[in-house]
Amino acid sequence: MKKQITAALLLSSLFFASCGIKQDGQIELKNGEDKPVSVKYSIAKFRYDEFVKAVSKDDFKLISEKASSEAKMKCKFMPTYDPKEISFNLNHDTVVAMVIFHAKNAMGVSDSQMSISMFKGSSLISEAELNKPTEEEANRVADSIANELTKALAQ
Repeated sequence: MKKQITAALLLSSLFFASCGIKQDGQIELKNGEDKPVSVKYSIAKFRYDEFVKAVSKDDFKLISEKASSEAKMKCKFMPTYDPKEISFNLNHDTVVAMVIFHAKNAMGVSDSQMSISMFKGSSLISEAELNKPTEEEANRVADSIANELTKALAQ
């Protein structure tokens, strides 16, 4: 009986492990010449459970591709883009992807660089959205200005 239970637990854990996203592994992305390359990925250990609940396997692939594409756009010479590693973290409902890559500069010297992209679901958050103040920050600034005006008028 114990052997059957142990075997059932082992089989079910293998099934669930194969359906989800592993904490680290390899993913196929395209380099600067649009050739597929195998890139190491890792998901932050302390947020892994939340990450796999929030991000489907299909979204994981899509986010990886978009983060790699964003990193490639930062290269002066895009054909030299060579992704090496991609790391993921979850901050509330925002997925943060950090891509480590190599690319050549104007002198042809290869250098290691980093790109950070943020996503809501599988949608990339633009720089403009990142720099836009939140409603709470805007209200705090408005209250501060109102208080200063009130003080100035009272004098």
